[in-house]
Amino acid sequence: EDDDDLALCLHLVETLWQCRNREGLSCAEFSSLLANMLNRDERELQVLFQKMDADGDETLSWNEYVSYLCQQQRHLWRRQETKNVAYFRETDSEVYAWDDMKHMVSKLCMVGGELSAKMSLHSSKYAMLTADNLVQIRNAKTLQLESSLDLSLRPNRRRSQQRNEAECESLSEHASMMKSAHVTQCTDVCHSLSNRLALSFMDRCVNVYAPTFTAPIDLQPIYLQSTLDRKRFKNEIHYVVEHSFYSLDIPQCLSVLDASHFLVGDIYGNLAMYNYLDQNCRIRRNKHSYASSASSSSSSSVSDTLCPMKQVKSVPRIGIVSCGMDRTIVVTDPNKWHTTRTLSGHTRGVHCIDFSLNHRILVSGGYDRRVIVWDPYVCKPLGFLSAQQHHDLVNVVINQQDNQIVIASVDKKIQVFDIRTWKCLQTMRDALTHSPVNALSCIAYDEQQSCLLSVGSKLRKWYIQNSGSNQDSNVVDSNGDGDVDVDSHIQQQQQQASSMAGIVCICYSSIFQQVISVHIDAMCVVWDVQSGQNSFEFKLCDRDRDDTYKAHSPITTAAIDDIGKRLLVATQNGTVQLWNFNNGALMHQWSV
Repeated sequence: EDDDDLALCLHLVETLWQCRNREGLSCAEFSSLLANMLNRDERELQVLFQKMDADGDETLSWNEYVSYLCQQQRHLWRRQETKNVAYFRETDSEVYAWDDMKHMVSKLCMVGGELSAKMSLHSSKYAMLTADNLVQIRNAKTLQLESSLDLSLRPNRRRSQQRNEAECESLSEHASMMKSAHVTQCTDVCHSLSNRLALSFMDRCVNVYAPTFTAPIDLQPIYLQSTLDRKRFKNEIHYVVEHSFYSLDIPQCLSVLDASHFLVGDIYGNLAMYNYLDQNCRIRRNKHSYASSASSSSSSSVSDTLCPMKQVKSVPRIGIVSCGMDRTIVVTDPNKWHTTRTLSGHTRGVHCIDFSLNHRILVSGGYDRRVIVWDPYVCKPLGFLSAQQHHDLVNVVINQQDNQIVIASVDKKIQVFDIRTWKCLQTMRDALTHSPVNALSCIAYDEQQSCLLSVGSKLRKWYIQNSGSNQDSNVVDSNGDGDVDVDSHIQQQQQQASSMAGIVCICYSSIFQQVISVHIDAMCVVWDVQSGQNSFEFKLCDRDRDDTYKAHSPITTAAIDDIGKRLLVATQNGTVQLWNFNNGALMHQWSV
């Protein structure tokens, strides 16, 4: 909406501009026109007119006006890029390794709550699903084990309904009931509301578990634990089945829609909404299919062809976004449940997506090792991140607080990109040795602690360090593989800011109250006297006879004209140039 309003305002100003004078506005016409529209003092606009008048003919054309606005916006954009840049400090990262962890973590879910080291039901936690079908729930601040859930001991649902745990009169009968437990693989884990956990299984069962300090007698735990098992896992918090329902097909991904509904993507590419309170499926549509096109995917038919949906999320003001093995990303209207947009750009299946509502972009990663940036309202990609991945991607995470896009691959390589410029800010490598596979399995970003979590069989926290801080840093290659960590990035930026090229001349403009510094490397910097800030800068260049530009010759001297509006520059090759230093326009060039 803001972009549309800006375009409308520019179109209105251009229309008024053309009505006044097609060739250009005089200083009086310009100041009176904008003074009425912007409610600003005419004297300020008169000074602004002198800055915008690139050719110095005392008339301001529409092209000169737009060119000045673009140059100023470009300068402000560059300043913003270098000002609000954050990095991860490798030297300050924390490593957590557990003796009892013998398998890789396949899923990591953050359970929201208050950040406290004290064990409570409402504290922030990490739920980690391991390859051996075990869920470890740890405190988010201390990573102390609070509960460990062995999903391989999940009871057979039919037999557990026939016989309640309260009917078990002896340990032998309880042991015989344990034999009826069947092993089924957990497919996904997500955080439900009120500190609940939701898990989906290959037998189409979806369970919602509630934490409690004392396991009630009339309710079965998540796993049929005996007294010995409880002592073995040293559980301080118990999880009991609060709600349960069966999905129509094998679930592959879960997401919370509201207080009573779940979004479930199954193995056939169908998207369904379930009410877990009454165990009913409200609506179900096919969104991903190898054979279907974008038009047929919006139909109400349900597919019976295998095309697993890999991830589904509900995004405010955009809709329900899902990705699957059919190489597409589908945006679904949450009210009418029809497909609003289908984003195509990957050459293989898409397995991870993330969003930034502040920047209105979507980032996706696929099995083709490509990371694509999307506008969720446009079907074509905005661009591709130059991640240069030689191994499969693990996940793509957006850190909105610090304007970062984080990409991780299985070879323990983590790349950090600026979300505004798509430039690679930092490359890190996890030096930990994971077992049984020496690779990363998942990453996540904890907004409460402002840290990145990278997990294999061990967990590592990477903390944010803003480049504008005054903390001391040392250049350390902690990995020994040639990749320099964030300390070197910060030191290089500080050296670049302090080691600006030597100054040839300094001039002062009384009409604009600006100081102009001309440097040996042909850089011209304009400083505001009142604030002391760099208000504008541009690179000097030479113009040939065929109106082509090339690198500038070494500068010998510079001066301001008598009026104080233009900059004269002399070079070693006998060239004198006249510049408008407020918009970087070369007005005249003479050869001596």
